[in-house]
Amino acid sequence: MSDTVISNSLAILAPFLIYFFGVLSPGPANLAIAQIALENGRSKSVVFSVGVVTGSIIWGITTFTGLVQIMNQFPLSIRILGFLGAIYMSWLGYANIHKFVSGMQNKSSDSRFKTISNANYFIRGLMIHLTNPKAFLVWTTILVSALDIDKGVKLPPHIILIICGLLGIIVFCGYAVLFSNKGLVLIYENYSRFIHLIIGVIFFMVAMQLFLITLSGSL
Repeated sequence: MSDTVISNSLAILAPFLIYFFGVLSPGPANLAIAQIALENGRSKSVVFSVGVVTGSIIWGITTFTGLVQIMNQFPLSIRILGFLGAIYMSWLGYANIHKFVSGMQNKSSDSRFKTISNANYFIRGLMIHLTNPKAFLVWTTILVSALDIDKGVKLPPHIILIICGLLGIIVFCGYAVLFSNKGLVLIYENYSRFIHLIIGVIFFMVAMQLFLITLSGSL
């Protein structure tokens, strides 16, 4: 009896555990959130985070409505998405390397970034997740874990989407709050050029990995 209860509980929790650890693990979105929090403060980073979560929920809706299955029947669409993601990650890498090479200081960049609207940050967050084809793999895994062979989905899809959305907000906004800490901001101001170099290299590595995976047809 107790084993059955535990088994059923784990089966119900599985989609949320997959999503939670998926968004918690370091990735392009987490890195971008941390950078925006350090450069432009908590509020801008939170807006960016909401864009990321929105992109994630769009992927979730796409998965549960069966559009991902349609995409799987047309591999070219997934490969195009993969290449677009690699291009976007490369652009983020270039932007950071350019800051390192040009020797821009954090203070001089602040005046430029303050002119960027919240809507712009939201769209950036949305795009960084929508152009990441690995997101649909995570949601496909969630869908599989949420299925019962005899009864279909164990929980209503909208419940899964709502709870995963809340988890996404907690995790991504948590990154925004953490990296807008005054101590970390001070460290960033002192070593901003080298941090830009590291972040730029990481984004280029992600772009190269995504490009090679897409080129090989592994997506």
